[in-house]
Amino acid sequence: GELCDAVIGAGEPVEGRSAVDSQSILEHLERNNLFIVPLDDERRWYRYHRLFADQLRQRLHQKRRDLVLKLHQRASEWYEENGLIPEAVSHALASGNLERAAGLIEWTAWQILTRGEMTTVLGWLGALPPNLVHSRPQLCILHAWALAFAGELDSVEPCLQDIDVQQVQGEVAAVRAYVATARGEASRAIELAHLALGLLPEEKWFSRGIVALSLGLAHQSSGELAAASRALAEAISLSRAADQTYMTLVATTTLGRVQERQGLLCQAMATYQEASEMASGSGSQPAPFAGMAHVGIAEVLCEWNDLDNAMRFAMDDIELSELGGFVLYLLAGHAILARVHWARGEVNSALEVIQKAERLAQRYGYAYLTAVVAELRSRLWLAQGNLAAASRWAQEHRWSPGDRLDSAREVEQMAVARVLIAHEKPGEALQLLTRLLEAAQAAARMGSAIKILTLQALAFQAQGEMEESMSALERALSLAEPEGYVRTFVDEGEPMARLLSQILVAQRKGRQALSRGIAPSYVAGLLAAFGQEVELASPAMESLVEPLTERELEVLRLIVAGLSNSEIAEGLVIAVSTVKSHVNHIYGKLGVESRTQAVARAQELALL
Repeated sequence: GELCDAVIGAGEPVEGRSAVDSQSILEHLERNNLFIVPLDDERRWYRYHRLFADQLRQRLHQKRRDLVLKLHQRASEWYEENGLIPEAVSHALASGNLERAAGLIEWTAWQILTRGEMTTVLGWLGALPPNLVHSRPQLCILHAWALAFAGELDSVEPCLQDIDVQQVQGEVAAVRAYVATARGEASRAIELAHLALGLLPEEKWFSRGIVALSLGLAHQSSGELAAASRALAEAISLSRAADQTYMTLVATTTLGRVQERQGLLCQAMATYQEASEMASGSGSQPAPFAGMAHVGIAEVLCEWNDLDNAMRFAMDDIELSELGGFVLYLLAGHAILARVHWARGEVNSALEVIQKAERLAQRYGYAYLTAVVAELRSRLWLAQGNLAAASRWAQEHRWSPGDRLDSAREVEQMAVARVLIAHEKPGEALQLLTRLLEAAQAAARMGSAIKILTLQALAFQAQGEMEESMSALERALSLAEPEGYVRTFVDEGEPMARLLSQILVAQRKGRQALSRGIAPSYVAGLLAAFGQEVELASPAMESLVEPLTERELEVLRLIVAGLSNSEIAEGLVIAVSTVKSHVNHIYGKLGVESRTQAVARAQELALL
């Protein structure tokens, strides 16, 4: 009612009356079911039926077109006085008072932007004349940030070029640092981030938080995970101090990504879940920027082979990211979705999603995700038997020792190594993988090390060097088991299944795999993901220095039953000397010296 009074002009004569009581009119319309609906229990806010509202607007334009701009101006003023600034902006734009609109946007857009509503900010700025935006440095900065967050990286620099105001040079450097990070230009991003931190005032928590985030992203991109973790912790602290949920969420999910690269899947999952709860808040519907947490959850679930839930979270991310205009996370969601389809054997669906991801990657130029999509495409070529296309791609992307090895190049080079193995060039693959492994281990990128060791095992297998192959795979398994890695191994197909089967056989024979602490149940679980059922020994059997063979277990059962050596020989149709040999082996493995002790030890371990 108050808004209606303000818009039509309280106190002005209307239809013969000297005063207007809009609230009474609204209540009268509601009581008589005249196309109006209350929006709250206090009967404060109402809305018209959509078709009736359209009819009223049409009538206004027919009868009093001269009033339209004035009414919008009054509405804008009322909304501003009552703290409803986004609505005030919309009506200021509709009123044609663009200077007023620009001032309101400058005042409120930072808050809107930091809620992740880039589409709204870009819509407002797009409604203003370019010369008006360029005349206001803060609007230029806002425009640059909105474009950067929306993934329109090529459009950012034109917004910054004409700014020659010393007070905002820290902001300019901050935006440029973010863009350099998104492009994978880690060294330039780090340089610009330090420049921005030197120029930005201490009280600029929001901007300093974004710079710390850019620094963390840049260190992550360059593979410096410890430095990335420190910068991201600072970004989280600054963003919380500025009460910026959106930026806190971005920094938190980026920290989860760093933990993934460190091979800490369980810790990463906890971080992503914390971010998801942060985005949901107290509302039943998650904010659009919750997608960035959902894609992280989807990635870990996919690695754990929980494909149904991985797909659900990936689809949630895609829907939310499309709604909020978050191209980076939209691309990430498509990459995970393609991987899930691939894991399910749905090659056509995987191809369709990869093509969508490739179009996004080509348009927006995110280096790391472009490499992830290229890796998926190379797997598809190999699965389709298109070795020629895969080899051409690998040749074009071969890494030289002098090249910079960042996170994007690392993903790319692992894909190149896989192609070389498939192309029967395992020696070249091993040379490349050795350099990659040294770099990954030096930077504690254990998530990468697991994948590289897995490929090394396949390369050694292709060369017929089985001892080296088994050793590399055992190292990968020992790192992967505590975090529950599955798809890293299973996605490598039948050659990996054969190696895992040999590992399990070796474990049963007491090879060194047991000394690495790899549980046979973990290896059996990986084989089960290939569709192979494996019968495992009991946990008690696994605790023995060397497990008992099936024949030794059979002899032990007969000993527990009280049979003599000759009776056992007769029952098993073997020589007494063979029975004695089995008994001696049983004593040695159980660490006992007599039948009585053997029976007691078998009962203690529940072996039978």
